[in-house]
Amino acid sequence: MDIALTIYRYAPYEGHARHCLNIARELAARGHAVRIYSMQWVGDKPDNLRFVQVPVKSKVPEERNEFFHRWVKAHMAKFPVQLTVGFNKMAGLDVCLVTEGCYRAQVAESRNWVYKMSAAYQFWSGCEDAVFGDDSKTQILLMSGAQRAIFANQFPNAVKRMHLLPPGVTRDRKATAESELYKMGFRREHNIKSEHLVLLAVMTRFKRQGLDRLVEAVGALPDALKHRVKLWIVGNDTPDDYLRRAHELGVAERMVFFGGREDVPVFMQSADLLVHPAHQDMTATVLLEAMAAGLPVLCTTTCGYAPLVKNARGGLVASYPYSQAEFNQLLLRALESDERMEWGINALEFTDSRDIYSLAHRAADLVEAAVRDR
Repeated sequence: MDIALTIYRYAPYEGHARHCLNIARELAARGHAVRIYSMQWVGDKPDNLRFVQVPVKSKVPEERNEFFHRWVKAHMAKFPVQLTVGFNKMAGLDVCLVTEGCYRAQVAESRNWVYKMSAAYQFWSGCEDAVFGDDSKTQILLMSGAQRAIFANQFPNAVKRMHLLPPGVTRDRKATAESELYKMGFRREHNIKSEHLVLLAVMTRFKRQGLDRLVEAVGALPDALKHRVKLWIVGNDTPDDYLRRAHELGVAERMVFFGGREDVPVFMQSADLLVHPAHQDMTATVLLEAMAAGLPVLCTTTCGYAPLVKNARGGLVASYPYSQAEFNQLLLRALESDERMEWGINALEFTDSRDIYSLAHRAADLVEAAVRDR
């Protein structure tokens, strides 16, 4: 069967992009001919997949993406496929995997009626309606119960087309017998001494995922503890504003920005605590990745997988609504407490006993079912 996948941009350190490639590999392994359309692909291109690069015609996101939609539609008219799977919301999809939040809900919460007259609103709301609207037949793959509840509130008639996927942690995140050796070597390579405490932040969007909150919390630590802390930030975003604030708080020298990395597992095996104080993160798969590595977690309630951290007793979850003072105290507790070792053990036991790895397999099942049901 010929199956097309569409994604605006692929980078190996972005969660929804990794899901795209993993699902493509699973479909190819089942004997399907898989074609992937994208405007940019950064990383390896497996030989058993066909890649089609769509030209970029504008720097304006709405214009650029609208052209992508038209170009892909025209190309598939010449070279038809049996099914189209999208990783960004757009018209003409048979299946859509949605990793972000609900645009309609976000606009209702934070914008006024004037914004709804803008070209940007017309484009993005149109994309969402094409997938979730009453006239759509797109099968919708979602990542968390919280995400499903938000979309169901805005699009109640789409509930019957929504399918909740298991998490998509890749098995290279899982702790192994060699993890402690990797940890010792990596910490030595980065001049981490025995008294140091390494905080790890893995973020693709610094603002949305709360790097501002983390910088404030590190700045609020008692001086004796602050000087023992190292903050590693892994993610391909712009650090300038956060470094500026860190300099004001006197903690800039405690921070290291590593950029986007594919070797995230070794960072998780080498750190003492994953910190993810997101303003909004529909899934926050990084929480489960850390737990699979035996790394304790400190996060906010607005992370989609935060309930699993609580259930596992794998760390601490800040309450909602967010309080910086409370988060500062939770970070202090996590760093001073002997509970971290227990949280790490709990996290390993929890992830060993749960299905957190089969997103690609389940998604491929639903894609094949969509073909049969047409």
